[in-house]
Amino acid sequence: MAKYYCILFDADNTLLNFDAAESKALAETLVEYGIEPDAETVQTYRTINEELWKQLEKGQIRREKLMSERFTRFLKAVNAAGNGVEMNRYYLERLSTHPDLMSPNVLEVLSELSEVATLAIVTNGFDKVQSRRVAESGIAPLLEDVFVSEKLDSEKPNRKIFDAALRSLGVENREHVPVSYTHLRAHETDSYLVCRLLLEKKKLSSAVFCL
Repeated sequence: MAKYYCILFDADNTLLNFDAAESKALAETLVEYGIEPDAETVQTYRTINEELWKQLEKGQIRREKLMSERFTRFLKAVNAAGNGVEMNRYYLERLSTHPDLMSPNVLEVLSELSEVATLAIVTNGFDKVQSRRVAESGIAPLLEDVFVSEKLDSEKPNRKIFDAALRSLGVENREHVPVSYTHLRAHETDSYLVCRLLLEKKKLSSAVFCL
C-alpha cells in the first residue's frame, strides 16, 4: 500500500456536513427576516448562491461581490424587503454555529490517520465561518492546519491554494511525495460502519488530484 505523507481534506460535505449546516443557518436567517423558509424559497436562494459561487471559482467575480450580491438578488427574487449585505452577515454568523460532522466516526478515522500522516483541510469559504466550525466540531486537534480560500485569496480548484497549503506544511520540495485530496465516505455494513478513504497518488509535479 502506498505511503501517504500528507492528506488534504475538503471540509464541506467531506468531514463537516455543510448541507445540514446551510439548511439550519438559512432557515434561521429567513425567519429572522420574516420570510417563510419553505422549499421553493430555499431553492431560490440556493440557485442564486450556486451560480455566484461558480462564477467565483472561475475567477469571474470577486468574493466581495458574492457576499454583497447573493442575498440582495434573493430579496429581489422573492419580493421581500431588507438589506442584502446585512442579511449575508447574519447568515454567516449563524452558519458558523453549526459544526455538524458528516459521520459519527469521522473523529475515529482522523485519529487513526493522524498517527501516520499529516492531515490538513483545504476548503473554499469564509475564514471566520470555517475555522469556527472546524474548531467546534472537535476535529481541529487532529489537523496540522486549516487552509481557507478567503484567507489565501484563491478558490479551489485553482492550484494556487493547494500549492500554498503544501508550502505551509513543508512538503512541497519533497520529490515524488504522494499527496492526496480525499473524500471520506461512510458505508453501513451488517456489523459496523466502514469509512473508506478514496486516495489517488499524484507526483507534486502534477496537479493535486481532487475527487
